[in-house]
Amino acid sequence: MRIRGCALALAAACAHGQYVASKSCAPCHPAQYANFQQTPMGRSLAAVTLTVAPEFSKPVRFFHPKTGRRYRVFRKPGEFLIEESFVDQDRRVVYSDPRKVSYAIGSGNHAQSFLVERPGRLYQAPIAFFKRAGRWDMSPGYDTEAYVGFTREVTANCLFCHSGRGNTGETPIGCERCHGPGERHIAQPVGAIVNLAKLSTDLRDQVCEQCHLFGAARVAQPGRSPADYRPGEPLGAVLAIYAYDAAGPSLTGHPQEMKQSVCRQRSQGKLWCGSCHEVHTKTSYRAKCLNCHARNACGRKPDPSSVAHREDNCVACHMPKRPVVESAHVTFTDHRILRRPQADFKPKFEGTRLKMILPAEMDDPVVATRNLGFAYADVAGNHRKVVETLQPLVGTAVADAAFWQTLGEAHLASGEAARAEEAFRQAVALDPGSASANYSLGYLLQLRGKTPEAIQAYKRALAADPYKAEALGNLAAAYSKMGEQAAAAKALEAALKLEPGNLKWRAIQSPARMRMPKSRSVK
Repeated sequence: MRIRGCALALAAACAHGQYVASKSCAPCHPAQYANFQQTPMGRSLAAVTLTVAPEFSKPVRFFHPKTGRRYRVFRKPGEFLIEESFVDQDRRVVYSDPRKVSYAIGSGNHAQSFLVERPGRLYQAPIAFFKRAGRWDMSPGYDTEAYVGFTREVTANCLFCHSGRGNTGETPIGCERCHGPGERHIAQPVGAIVNLAKLSTDLRDQVCEQCHLFGAARVAQPGRSPADYRPGEPLGAVLAIYAYDAAGPSLTGHPQEMKQSVCRQRSQGKLWCGSCHEVHTKTSYRAKCLNCHARNACGRKPDPSSVAHREDNCVACHMPKRPVVESAHVTFTDHRILRRPQADFKPKFEGTRLKMILPAEMDDPVVATRNLGFAYADVAGNHRKVVETLQPLVGTAVADAAFWQTLGEAHLASGEAARAEEAFRQAVALDPGSASANYSLGYLLQLRGKTPEAIQAYKRALAADPYKAEALGNLAAAYSKMGEQAAAAKALEAALKLEPGNLKWRAIQSPARMRMPKSRSVK
């Protein structure tokens, strides 16, 4: 399956030509290029400079009671920095970890997060700026101890929907995200580019859905990645996307919500994202409504207390702002376009079963089952469903290293250590250079008391990924159990260099100094 996927990606690249970046479009399309730079997508990612965000010019300090961490936002000449620190019960600074910010991610219309760099990779800062609230607060996911410090790696899948093509040097989303590679179009300006108006309904919608339809889980088809998608081709050939059977409003679920609307259904597919969102410029949404609805068609009685009625604002009434799953600080527009929205609407954020919400290109039942198992693995608490879904596929063509690791994690979460070990060994055998597979095997072996083998597995993981701090921390514990205290101290020191905010490791390194506040406990 992997060879076939690579061949498909290569064939697609050859057929469409290469990506050339949006600046190549500017000479022939200057107005569209200039206007797009001011849109949210045109500002989706930016290198941090002194002029990027004037509202960040003032130094900021705040304390997060749930995690006990303190944060500081400040500037130095030519630099923008975010610092995390921790103070113990005796007011001594346990650690201070200032990081230079390299990128601001997000347009800033609702919120903006910040990224710091290590060689070859990016990490999300623990705090973000929320524009509507007008303040700094914890980035989504950092409200608990699930992530501490600058430890959440920003993967290629994250950057796919927030940045341009890295190999072109383009930072934010660009023209080619929707129109496809531009090389052939530049050589032959008539045609050789994707015109969304000429696509079928499904293929047109999927250009937007590549980023704006995420669901509860999205799974890459075997051998594919999101970057393999080309506008005008079926998105289902690259991704399988799933949602719970009872899902609430989501930042990345607007296309699915819109398809539930009467407006969309009566339009027979003519209503789509681009009907209201003019990507190349700012949009007047009320004017879009009046394309179909008469000005005097609203039957609601005048209500002077309603801002929506005073402003004659269709969207404020029929597409109200709702809380979303991903962040407590953000509200997004309900795209169901309801005739009479519920004022006390309380969204359901989960269900019991996953269902596919994007038509899949690959109808092979083995691949479809594999994708469903991977989707359940992406959602916490579904380990038994993962086992039940994937176990029957052992021995099939989809049982690659990723399959065995996913199955192993599910067995481990189910308390089936022997089966988990067998699965992790299979994963390592199929992909010996995988940092994640070797780490999972090392962790399982360590749990089962097979310490010498665990040490070797951790070493292989670190050879593949020197920044895998959890491997160093567990390696330190393994060395200590073997009586190799010098090696343990060295591994622990290296782990803390990568993750200064790991209080558990600090307590091991220097228990006398770690007098924690009584309101906190270190797991």
